[in-house]
Amino acid sequence: MVDIIPPNIKNRLSDSISGALTRGTIRFHLVFQTLILNPFASEFT
Repeated sequence: MVDIIPPNIKNRLSDSISGALTRGTIRFHLVFQTLILNPFASEFT
């Protein structure tokens, strides 16, 4: 089995994938905080 993808392209691909996952996780946390935690915070203040 010959690896035809050059390593620098493979690294760039995995970097962009992990970057997209990180941004998606941050966005999810922001939405989660806005939807879930802010109503609780306004209840308790």
